[in-house]
Amino acid sequence: MKKGSIRHETPPIGAFMRPVGRWYSYCYRVLVVHPEDQDGPEVIVAERWGVDEGGAPMRDEHDAKHWLTGLRQVLPGVWRDMSETMPMGPVYYRVTGTGPAGQKELFA
Repeated sequence: MKKGSIRHETPPIGAFMRPVGRWYSYCYRVLVVHPEDQDGPEVIVAERWGVDEGGAPMRDEHDAKHWLTGLRQVLPGVWRDMSETMPMGPVYYRVTGTGPAGQKELFA
């Protein structure tokens, strides 16, 4: 391992990952992580959620599962999508520290 490199870890199950950038109004909740093997790359199965004005996940009209491949950890809690290049640059995902509002937050 090179000096200063980050050891790749998968996002935790149940974590919310939001694309970095103000223009994104969605996030993904990690459901399952299938590790890389001889049949193919690591696959993260996630469900899409919207985000409110404060950036907290919320249910919206989209109810779809997504399969993310090519994510590599570049910083603690940050992954880069190596499989997709957008016109404005690469997409990075950051694990958010908040989940949707609910009763459990009352007791935290």
